[in-house]
Amino acid sequence: MDPNTNSPIVVLKGIENEVVLPIWVGAFEANAIALEIEKVVPQRPMTH
Repeated sequence: MDPNTNSPIVVLKGIENEVVLPIWVGAFEANAIALEIEKVVPQRPMTH
């Protein structure tokens, strides 16, 4: 979470180096990413 805007951030990190790329995302997108990471299966198909 961005402490200034309280927005979710996805942080991509390089495999072969320490380069990071922060990407600010919306709350719905962050929730969808979290569900996938946690392997949560929704009761109904998602719209995307």
